[in-house]
Order: sequence, then structure tokens, then C-alpha cells
Amino acid sequence: MVLLDTLWLKKSPQVSPDGRWVAYQTTETLRWEVYIAAFPSFAEKRQVSSNGGQRPMWRQDGKELFYLESALVHGDIPGIDGKLMSVDVKPGAKLETGVPKVLFPIPGGVEPAWDQYCVTGDGKKFIFLAPAGETTKPLTVVLNWTAGLKR
Repeated sequence: MVLLDTLWLKKSPQVSPDGRWVAYQTTETLRWEVYIAAFPSFAEKRQVSSNGGQRPMWRQDGKELFYLESALVHGDIPGIDGKLMSVDVKPGAKLETGVPKVLFPIPGGVEPAWDQYCVTGDGKKFIFLAPAGETTKPLTVVLNWTAGLKR
């Protein structure tokens, strides 16, 4: 069943804890931004990020939405510096959202292809994936290796 069929890219849907809203990211503005819409109708759609947004996550009580801010446009190189953002949400029959605020810079930058963070239910602690140092190792390629086999 297709819930939202548009020309724009969409990903990372997160249904709110009360099941009435869905947060997701889309390229409708020609860069990734975070939206919230009624679920499952996708009516009452509202853009909540304003300077690029990805990977929305709800606080367990549904009163706050977190997302990664970066000005990445679809196809840009990942790893750009970014910030963890927070938006107050007043759930109910009609959605009300506050102004996004910066919580802190993202360690290691934003990697749009990864689920690079998670948040505790109370919204007070975060875990991030970040590079631990040099991750590349030399690769040796052996050509014509079958010539060295004894027959």
C-alpha cells in the first residue's frame, strides 16, 4: 500500500508514539527537509526544518522531534558538518510545532546514508556513530595467481 506518492524523494518515516503523525524527510524543496504529516492520510503536512533536515526521531512521549540539520542536497558528498536539532511538538487533534533549536554539533558530521544516532525515551541522552580513526587498510591484488599453482 502506497501512502504518499509524489515525484519527490522521501525516506526515514517515523510514526509518532500516539500513531497520529508521521515525521519523514523529503526533497520537495530541492534539498532534504523534515516534515510532519497526519498519519496515515498525510494531510496537514508541515515542514519543520528550515536549513536542511534528515533522520527525524520522536521522543517517547511525542512532545519533541529530533533531526540532523545539514544543508545537503540530494547527491552531495556526505560527511558535511551538521547539528542535532530539536522541535517542540504539541500533539493532539491539530498539530502544533515550535521553532527548531540547536542542541549541539554532530560528532563526525552528518552521514545521510546511515542511521547514525539514537535517542533515549526521555530525549536526554544520544548515541552517535562516528569514525574511530583510520578505517582504511591497504588492499593487495594478486594478478595471474593461477600460474603459481602446481598442477
